[in-house]
Amino acid sequence: MGLEKVSYGWLARATLTVMACGVAAVRWQHPPAVGGVVAAAVITAAIWWFLTGLSLSNAIWSGLVSQDMTWHARLRPDGPVHRGGPIDPDTEFMVGQMRQVEDRVQDFIRASDLEHVSLAVTGGRIGLWHEAASTRSGRSGHVDLGYFWLFPDRSNVLPYILEHELAHLRRNDARARLGTTTLRAALIVLCAGLLPLAQALLVLAVLTAVGIGYQWWTELACDREAARHCGRRVAVAAWKQDLADTRQIPLVRRLWAAFLALRSHPPMLLRVWWARLAPSGSA
Repeated sequence: MGLEKVSYGWLARATLTVMACGVAAVRWQHPPAVGGVVAAAVITAAIWWFLTGLSLSNAIWSGLVSQDMTWHARLRPDGPVHRGGPIDPDTEFMVGQMRQVEDRVQDFIRASDLEHVSLAVTGGRIGLWHEAASTRSGRSGHVDLGYFWLFPDRSNVLPYILEHELAHLRRNDARARLGTTTLRAALIVLCAGLLPLAQALLVLAVLTAVGIGYQWWTELACDREAARHCGRRVAVAAWKQDLADTRQIPLVRRLWAAFLALRSHPPMLLRVWWARLAPSGSA
């Protein structure tokens, strides 16, 4: 999942920081007032829920704009891809892949509770060329696919990448994450206002670890669904190819990127191992 959530998400984080620091400062000077801290936690949770929900809704709206600027622009007969005569084989192949993705997404919508899923190609001026991300708000979803995944040398793993993102939409992981992060925001304020500093830091470290573990579990669950749909061979090939790509990146940069990714995604070797455990009967 990895879509940018504009300023609402940052405003929610700023609210949490201010409230947590505020109750901690009050506790530093006075004995903890349980009622006041609980009220601050409830207010923080409500603001977090509201702002993060707005962030998700805005991401869907932004996705529709991106779809018109990228996906539809590439497929329109009068669009820039087709203007000026015949197109090169790679671009023609990419357009064919996009149409196959559209067909699969329409089948997915008919089999799910969603009403609409928008699609966008990223890379160049909009997003990252190797991106694969999704988000959902209510009964609308959006999927970003970097143009990297639509080219011939990635055609064998594109179905797995797409199914992983569709699994996020099917499971409504965005809503589940909204609930868990709202609860975490309330607990952070409670810890800051009621516990001594050392204990508060310990609890916050545990909450952070639990949050990361939940994110890993979510990603592995979607990996499992994608592997079940595409088959073990495709799943393993997708992650091995990703591993090979990352080895082309300079070591220091690669290690730093891998460390940052651990906040929300399990290590790639774990995902390869998990893919090998996909049911052998997968199609």
